[in-house]
Amino acid sequence: MQVSNASVEPANSDSRQFQDLSHEQREFASVFGHLLLEKWNRTLDAQRVASRQVRQADKPR
Repeated sequence: MQVSNASVEPANSDSRQFQDLSHEQREFASVFGHLLLEKWNRTLDAQRVASRQVRQADKPR
């Protein structure tokens, strides 16, 4: 898995808190967010596949 070094732009209210974090904490938050997004995308893909299979099963043959 590759994690880019792109900077994370948090919402304005959180930006000061985010800047107060250490480098390790920021890196952890970035990687954790990336993994969470990856998991969410896989879940959405699985839901799409399941709904496609249901639609195909409902079609008359």
